[in-house]
Order: sequence, then structure tokens, then C-alpha cells
Amino acid sequence: MNETEDEYAEMAKVDPLVMWIEKGNHSFVRRLYKLLLNRYYIDAFYYKVAFAFVKFSKLLEKHVEDNIDLTHHHIGKYTHNFAEKVRKLQTGVLNWNMAFVIVGAVLVVLTLVLRGTLK
Repeated sequence: MNETEDEYAEMAKVDPLVMWIEKGNHSFVRRLYKLLLNRYYIDAFYYKVAFAFVKFSKLLEKHVEDNIDLTHHHIGKYTHNFAEKVRKLQTGVLNWNMAFVIVGAVLVVLTLVLRGTLK
């Protein structure tokens, strides 16, 4: 017997309606009374669904969220190391370096125009 049936048996000792249901052959009324006593089984359904979501979220946290965090930290560390190595390549004043990049781009565009590749 589960908890609800125990409650039902205890109530049958006291409640006249339950006693009337138990004594007679009222199967429909008995089933209806148990349905109402169990609150239409909404709580049982809710707990099954809620606990399924809780288990699923813990599973996601354990396997997916932790891996995303680790990946994020590794990417940040590698990006920082790469930026430090590239930064050492840049020497001189930034204004002059950008000026030379612009002059080089203009020369590439002029070369392509003079060769007839760009119109």
C-alpha cells in the first residue's frame, strides 16, 4: 500500500462517506473519490516532470556547461599568448607603421589598376 491508500484506509474509519463507499458496491464513486483524494494526480505528474527537468539540468551542467567553461578559459589563454607574440613583432611608432600599411595598400591598388585588373 502506498501513502495515499494508507490515508484512504484511515479516513474510512472516520468519514461516513468513505464508510458508505466501502460498504456498498459503488465502484464508480470509489474511483471518483480516490481520484479526488489524489488531487487528480496533478501533483504526481508535476513531480515527475519537475524532477525530470532537474535531472536534465544537472546533466547539462555536468557535461555541457563545464566543457564550455573550460573551452572559454583555454581560448582566452591562447588568444592572450598569441597577442603577446604578435605584439613583439610590432616595432616603432604605431603612426608610422599605419602610414606604411596605407602606402602599401595604395601601391597594390595602383599596380592592379595599371595592369588592368581593376577598372
